[in-house]
Amino acid sequence: MVMSAIGASIASVLGAGLNFLSNLFIARYFGNEAYADFSVVFSLSTILAVILSLGFGQTLLMTLPLLSENNSRAKIANYNSAISVLCILASPIFLYYLMYLGFGLYTSLVVVLTGYLACLSLIKQAAYYSQEKLVEYQLIDKLIKNSSFIFLLMIGYYAGFNSTFFLVVCFATSYLLLNAAAAVLSPGRKLAVMKLGMLKRSELDWSKTLPLYLTLLLTTFLSNLDLILLKELAGKNDIAIYAAASKFSMIGNIFIISLTAAVTPRLVKYNVLDKAKAQSSATVSAVIASASMMFYLVFIYFHGEFLLNMFGEEYVAGKIILLLLVVSVLMNCIFGQTATLMKVKDETVYLIGYLGGALLLKLVLSVILYQKMGSSGVAVSTVICVVFWNILCLMHLRIKFKINTSVFSAVSLWKK
Repeated sequence: MVMSAIGASIASVLGAGLNFLSNLFIARYFGNEAYADFSVVFSLSTILAVILSLGFGQTLLMTLPLLSENNSRAKIANYNSAISVLCILASPIFLYYLMYLGFGLYTSLVVVLTGYLACLSLIKQAAYYSQEKLVEYQLIDKLIKNSSFIFLLMIGYYAGFNSTFFLVVCFATSYLLLNAAAAVLSPGRKLAVMKLGMLKRSELDWSKTLPLYLTLLLTTFLSNLDLILLKELAGKNDIAIYAAASKFSMIGNIFIISLTAAVTPRLVKYNVLDKAKAQSSATVSAVIASASMMFYLVFIYFHGEFLLNMFGEEYVAGKIILLLLVVSVLMNCIFGQTATLMKVKDETVYLIGYLGGALLLKLVLSVILYQKMGSSGVAVSTVICVVFWNILCLMHLRIKFKINTSVFSAVSLWKK
């Protein structure tokens, strides 16, 4: 598990470096306003991708480890068909909302296309992760997508293109190349190839898919709501500063994401075969994740200004925001795989309630705290909400299943 996570993390670090360079390039050469617009578009396309996915990516991650290859291919083809149909039906609604936010028709069309392509990549990601092929997918995803994005940005900059529409077109093209590369470069991974099948409603597993879909939708909103709220509450300069801080906090989150992807298939299997190993895997992942984030938090405390200054002198004002966002990731690590275990234990309905409560709390706190603390208040609301839903999940798991996913469970495991 650890070696798999480390391998995926190395690929992710390389990809994160390219992603960082693309954001830095936009901020410094396209300007704060363009960077603010792109950051909002990025959040919206991420949410759109999750909406279109119908939770199929999460369902595949939880079910493919238990299926044969033929059944897995049939299930993925059916899911791809359902996603394509939904995109066609829902596109007018998405376009209306994007234009309501102030984006032009052509820009809105490209954003919808980006969301669709990003959604297909989520299905491919789930197929790879379910087979514990983290490193292969991370190399395809992080390196090819991000390097092509930077290349397109450089061409556009030297050609004199600096509009939001151009940035969105580059972003959509990078996702198109990602999906093509996943099929061309890994022909042996048949599960990852884009393939449509006959849409069979009876095989969509709505009883399992819908709860996982709502869970993923809520977590995505919690992760991307900040910039969308700031678009309504703040100016573009504040949005740009918050976006830069978010990028650095996500760099620290790379290993945690890879570790979660590595441990989930094991938790699914051990939940059926060996409860003790499930507890052990959850504990080890919490300890490793917490330790890595503690080091990163210390690094940010001493070098945060230097990192943010790379975007420009005005971005140094975001150090407090950066520290708060890193603390929110650390809190997530300390509580461990609470959300994953809730899904594995089929307690998804309760998880939806906890996340939904956290989302409502975040909406209220963000508005209130922004009035008192500015953009830092939005980051404070993020920390509070992460602790809120994690505590509820941890208490639920301990009371009902006697499972402690937090880093503190390592004490009892060490005694054994």
